[in-house]
Amino acid sequence: MHNRNRFEFIGNIASNPEVTTLESGKKVCNLRIAVNESWKDQQTGERKENTDFFPIVVWNPKTIELVEKWVRKGAYMSIEGKLKETRKEKEGFVYYQTDKIGLRFHFLEPKGDTPDEFGGDDND
Repeated sequence: MHNRNRFEFIGNIASNPEVTTLESGKKVCNLRIAVNESWKDQQTGERKENTDFFPIVVWNPKTIELVEKWVRKGAYMSIEGKLKETRKEKEGFVYYQTDKIGLRFHFLEPKGDTPDEFGGDDND
């Protein structure tokens, strides 16, 4: 049996990457991607649009370095990654958090000397 845990978002980067150094010395990078969808309303025939903003977390040190160097708000990109679910407890309640871990980044409209793509495994 083969299992697969992958996603791909195509859209514009909605925030500049923020790199934080944790107490352990490990770095983490957070950014958001805006993904648009459009459809035709069945009753009115009008064109409708919606934009979702998805937070992306990057743990791979080499990928963080490249995201920090090249990725900026507004860039049109494809981000591939995996989902990671974490079980948490707070004040007696159990809840689950699903993180979107960014693994590969593809510039869909490269500008100047930006690479076409970068990233790789989630070896962190």
